[in-house]
Amino acid sequence: MEKYWNIENNLHWVRDMVFDEDRLTIRNGNSVEVMASLYNLCITLANKLNTSITNLRFECSRFYRKTIHLILEN
Repeated sequence: MEKYWNIENNLHWVRDMVFDEDRLTIRNGNSVEVMASLYNLCITLANKLNTSITNLRFECSRFYRKTIHLILEN
């Protein structure tokens, strides 16, 4: 049961709080799964770069070329 709460606290809580996933209104085809994968990618990048997800979101929106470079590099 501890493993469940670890996942809930470290992944789902972040997705709910940072990305407001619970209010996602996209429901076409595989869009829910695609968005969940993108959220997971952002969380993984933030962890790999030792930064917060909020900072990563800000940097990604400001410096999209740097973001593409980071994605391709890692």
